[in-house]
Amino acid sequence: MRKIIFWGLGLLLVGGLITLWQIGQTDKDRQSAIQKQTQAELLKQDQKLHSLVGDILAGTSTLAEFDSQNLPARLTTKNLKTTRDNATSTIRQYGLSLAQILRPFGELTENDAQIMLRALDNQDQFEAQKLSDHSALYQNTVRGLLLVKVPKDLLTSQTKLINNLKIMASLSGNMGQVLQNPLLALQSAEQYQKSLALFYTSINEINSFFTKVGVKFTEDEKIKINLNL
Repeated sequence: MRKIIFWGLGLLLVGGLITLWQIGQTDKDRQSAIQKQTQAELLKQDQKLHSLVGDILAGTSTLAEFDSQNLPARLTTKNLKTTRDNATSTIRQYGLSLAQILRPFGELTENDAQIMLRALDNQDQFEAQKLSDHSALYQNTVRGLLLVKVPKDLLTSQTKLINNLKIMASLSGNMGQVLQNPLLALQSAEQYQKSLALFYTSINEINSFFTKVGVKFTEDEKIKINLNL
């Protein structure tokens, strides 16, 4: 399912996203079909490795398996820089800062799970390296977001945004090992899909807040986040 988010200055106002979903049922069905195809491919590849799972459970394989305990520790609102200034200008500056940090996401056009499947099918290290690069991008984005002073009403959404990016960074790193540890990569891809959906949810929450308080951005200040879910 492809989601296109025009971040009005960092966030498209939620109305834009709603409009996208109201364009037509046919387009929605096509997006759903793409999601099902990706999930089917993940399942197909996972089934190919079923015997490897048996080896792991039997203790006869050294292939790494996904373990949620290895995911990065979650942050809380207390880990973020905050501001109690609720002035429109302050909230707008927050949005501008977010847009600048997230701007590189506008260059991403494929879901990491799809890249991983292609790397596995073609045994292509160049494709696998893209996942490691994305992992680094997510980590850098987290570092940037932690420097932003967040309006208190957006602390929860910002925390969820950061935590899911941290998880995505870890999982993409795992997926980048698809040629060496395919089982770990496939299992990580399934978790990645969930974190990516939550990433979108956090963005939508922030967009909704901007709409609620009447913060607007110019066309030049908008960015587009275009990823497949």
